[in-house]
Amino acid sequence: MSLPLWDPIELPPDHTLIDINSIEPEPLRLQLQARALELFAEVTGEDPTIDPRAWSDEEGCFAIYVGAEIVGVSLVFGVESV
Repeated sequence: MSLPLWDPIELPPDHTLIDINSIEPEPLRLQLQARALELFAEVTGEDPTIDPRAWSDEEGCFAIYVGAEIVGVSLVFGVESV
């Protein structure tokens, strides 16, 4: 499955992206948000804890699930219209 992104993410059919902010319980959500923040700093070279910025509607952080298991975290920086 290919998502319509500037840099497409190829996900096998059994993988699902879930918005991290919707995940319960709270301790798991906080852990995933911390991982997404680390990934954001690594990818962009920015430290949002020092120089915060607003997220746009085209950005998001997602947990990658295979069935009920989380196998990774993904950041989306822009969605391409088709």
